[in-house]
Amino acid sequence: MFFVGFIKSEEEKKNVEEFGSLCVSVDTFIIPDDVSKAWLYLSLFQNLFSPLPYVIKYYRKEMQQRIEEIIDKNKIDLVHFGILQVPKYKKVIKGIPTCLTEHNVESLRVKRLAINSKNIF
Repeated sequence: MFFVGFIKSEEEKKNVEEFGSLCVSVDTFIIPDDVSKAWLYLSLFQNLFSPLPYVIKYYRKEMQQRIEEIIDKNKIDLVHFGILQVPKYKKVIKGIPTCLTEHNVESLRVKRLAINSKNIF
């Protein structure tokens, strides 16, 4: 098993250290919008020109490269997405079954966001 996931800060790495005993590798990436307020505002501004809702903007090129590297070097049977924000990486996962586990509370938040969000374009 491989773990690739987001954290809000370097301090949160300790929260996933236990996965090391269960996984071949544990790779974490800081959520882009949590790096700084300037990055958040820039990201929100850029989203005004995007057809995609902001909720799926969890993207790091480094994470995509790591996922591609894991897939290229290993036989992967299943890719599990734990939150709605990360299936954007599915485009690099070709021919491998995937599943998304969205928890009830999170799906309610996403539903409310979809109802209340408007893209000006």
